[in-house]
Amino acid sequence: VSVALYPGVTINGVVGYNYIIQSTANLANTNSWVTMTNLTLTQPTQIWFDSNTDASLPGNAERFYQVLPGQ
Repeated sequence: VSVALYPGVTINGVVGYNYIIQSTANLANTNSWVTMTNLTLTQPTQIWFDSNTDASLPGNAERFYQVLPGQ
């Protein structure tokens, strides 16, 4: 049996507002943030999973996430 671990972010905000989720593997480089997705909340608290990153694989680097208000 194979088990995958996917990192996630809990977002608390205003229903109907747009939020941007970004990630980086290098906090020292402020220009390394990459937008993963834009998300419009459908409920006050939502969980977003990064299904592209299996954290259980030893080759995956550390990844950090930030949530920004959208346009």
